[in-house]
Amino acid sequence: MGKPIDLKRITKEDFPSQYQDLIEKLSFPLNSHMEQVRNLFNKGIDFDNLTRELITLTVQTNSTSQPINRLTFKSNLRNRLKGINVISANITSSNTSYPSQAPFISFSQDNSIIYINNIAGLAPETTYELLLETIS
Repeated sequence: MGKPIDLKRITKEDFPSQYQDLIEKLSFPLNSHMEQVRNLFNKGIDFDNLTRELITLTVQTNSTSQPINRLTFKSNLRNRLKGINVISANITSSNTSYPSQAPFISFSQDNSIIYINNIAGLAPETTYELLLETIS
């Protein structure tokens, strides 16, 4: 997608005199809105503009690399989650077994509660602090 074009601001002088009072009242909110939208599309979209959130979750794995405890968290997103990305998996235990692959998460959702069903790729008997990106 190319750069959005600059729109001409609405000014009362561009309209017949009988409409200028109305145009003057409408022009400020409309011009402000058009400028905000243009700025968003001109490299103004960031993480806060998207339907995503960051979650930090502590996970301890057993000898078969599965989480020891049932992992759940509350999502503050309005829609159902489409996916969860693992941004980082920092080891917090004395065991320095790094993940064998990028961790992948399978999950289920009941309203705003997210249940982690499985996390593939983690090393056995290790405690991680996972930074998760939830996407809805």
